[in-house]
Amino acid sequence: MAVLTKNQIKAGHWYASDGTPMHRLPTADGAGERITTIRDAKRLGLYPSVTSILGILAKPGLETWKLNQMALATLRTPKTAEEGADYWL
Repeated sequence: MAVLTKNQIKAGHWYASDGTPMHRLPTADGAGERITTIRDAKRLGLYPSVTSILGILAKPGLETWKLNQMALATLRTPKTAEEGADYWL
């Protein structure tokens, strides 16, 4: 079972409007770098990578495969007399 927590969002890759990669930003103390977060992206007006955007879109082939697998699983599962169509739907 999937468990959602508040901080499960990946940072992702971010780009400036001119295409400059902004994957990492300097730390506040200047001692190194850290991954760019969504908060940073909003503050700096950065754009997500194409891969991040495509990850949100529906994938019709994958959805069809998942529905077919679900249908096959219900066909293969033994049913008792007291389990009607409403139970399986």
